[in-house]
Amino acid sequence: GYAIAMALLAASALVDSRNAHQLEESNARVTHSLEFMEKLRQTGNTAFVAESAQRGFLITGKDTYLAPYREMHDLIEPRLNALDQLASPAQRPALAELARVTRQRFAQMDSMLAVYNEGGAEQASAAVGTDEGASTMLRIRDVIRDMLAREGEVLAERRASASDTYSLSQYRSLLATLIVALALSGFYLLMVRYLRQRDEALASVRDNNLDLEQRVRRRTAELSDLSRHLLNVREDEKKNIARDLHDEFGSYLTAINMDVSRARDKIASS
Repeated sequence: GYAIAMALLAASALVDSRNAHQLEESNARVTHSLEFMEKLRQTGNTAFVAESAQRGFLITGKDTYLAPYREMHDLIEPRLNALDQLASPAQRPALAELARVTRQRFAQMDSMLAVYNEGGAEQASAAVGTDEGASTMLRIRDVIRDMLAREGEVLAERRASASDTYSLSQYRSLLATLIVALALSGFYLLMVRYLRQRDEALASVRDNNLDLEQRVRRRTAELSDLSRHLLNVREDEKKNIARDLHDEFGSYLTAINMDVSRARDKIASS
């Protein structure tokens, strides 16, 4: 019983460990999708902020707009690399397109700044007025939107799977708990039964010992009485034998004395 209870406890712990591992994997997949979507938004924002800062500099000529542009320029490659680490095989073609058009847009903005530095604000304004940069930014938005939509579907599936895994783990844990509870209850009942039987057996042995002890005492008393009786009988027999011997020897001695007296009288008369 004890071994079975321990085995069931170990099995319950194994079920809990498996449930925890599955939940951890499901949550990790959900977290992966959320992180990928967040990195996508950050990459898009990086391009948008860089474009706004660059446009502000070209329009106003103020260097304060260049600081956020340069910051976004330094961030774009690390963020593309982070997306590359997180992208699933299904997202890689779209990610390659996103990386291409994003780098293309930053190259266009760098080219506009070079035009501004060489030809001044008028030439830069003319370059800004073309549709090339706008179409590239539109392409970036479209690619990011499609990737977010695709990953959103994956996220919904992963959340549903995580919910199913959680529900299944709850059922498993509940079932394992019920089985262990029933096993422990059975083990408890067996222990109670065993202890009751042991107590009954001990009580029976104790009663038998008391009865045997009383019998021994009674038999010992009987043997003591018998021994005293035998001693008394022996003493009486000794007394009777001694008395009989005394009487018999007395008769013999009397007869001998009489014989001696007759013999003495005959000798004297002769």
